[in-house]
Amino acid sequence: MKNTNNIDPTNRLASIQKVHAPEYMLTRIYAKIDSLKEIKVKPSTAWSMIGGVAMVIIINVAILFQNNSTIQSESTIISEMGMEINNSIY
Repeated sequence: MKNTNNIDPTNRLASIQKVHAPEYMLTRIYAKIDSLKEIKVKPSTAWSMIGGVAMVIIINVAILFQNNSTIQSESTIISEMGMEINNSIY
């Protein structure tokens, strides 16, 4: 790629100049940050949310363990559905 600038690519950092910002800029930024209100949550709301999440996790784990204990073998399912392979029809 051809460099269209007259600045040497290896010496680009030397061409960076300082930005002059107004003196009051930092104080305005601090004022903006201080003006943001914190979100306050009641302790009872926080505990109810924690309890709800815990219940969802417990129910999911219980469902997973229940599904693992009721898995049947392939041959049992095939025989119950009458899908055995036999050539007596032909």
